[in-house]
Amino acid sequence: RTLQLTASRVLMDQVEGSGLVTMVGKVNMDRNSPDNIREASSAGSLIEARTWVDLTLSRYANKTPILTPRFIPSCSDELMSGLAQLQQEFNLPVQSHLSENQSEIAWVQDLCPTAKNYADAYNQFKLFGKDAPTIMAHCVWCDQNERELMAKNGVYVAHCPQSNTNLSSGIAPVRRYLNEGISVGLGSDVAGGCHPSIFRAMADAIQVSKLRWRLIDQEDAPLTVAEAFY
Repeated sequence: RTLQLTASRVLMDQVEGSGLVTMVGKVNMDRNSPDNIREASSAGSLIEARTWVDLTLSRYANKTPILTPRFIPSCSDELMSGLAQLQQEFNLPVQSHLSENQSEIAWVQDLCPTAKNYADAYNQFKLFGKDAPTIMAHCVWCDQNERELMAKNGVYVAHCPQSNTNLSSGIAPVRRYLNEGISVGLGSDVAGGCHPSIFRAMADAIQVSKLRWRLIDQEDAPLTVAEAFY
């Protein structure tokens, strides 16, 4: 993922010939970010997002554009609402971050005081499942109310164990997600991780689930090799 529209197009062109079926997003972010990676305005960010969709939607056999608000702290209300309108217009999937660490959760509560929790903040913007197929990375600290909303809306979790370890975010309760009917996949998160291999992500997921089982909650059995591979 990158802010750069041209680089995102190059990525799609390069991956198209591989045969992999993928979703590629151009990141949107217009606040609380360094100047060199913050888009100048919500209006400008939305123009870039629409251009991205116009250039890529239905242009590839194996690639689909996916809307990518970086996460709520770096996306203004105007930007989130505009992305929701774009999602509804083109029936696009969405990817972002959810409950990665506790300070982030507190920050979102300050930014979205009417939301019951982090998940509900996305839900209020209509970017949390249902008609907007949604993938949320990390989901380390989702409480019961968030998990119920995730299951109800069909939100997918992208579990990134290496990133969560490197950033000392915590250990996502993957067994609990599976038991509650929430779909979980694996991510390498090469910004916070250190290796792009999904096989490494499989091993990491098993290892951190064992630590969670031993140190945090012995009712949540660790992942098996078969589960991680699946």
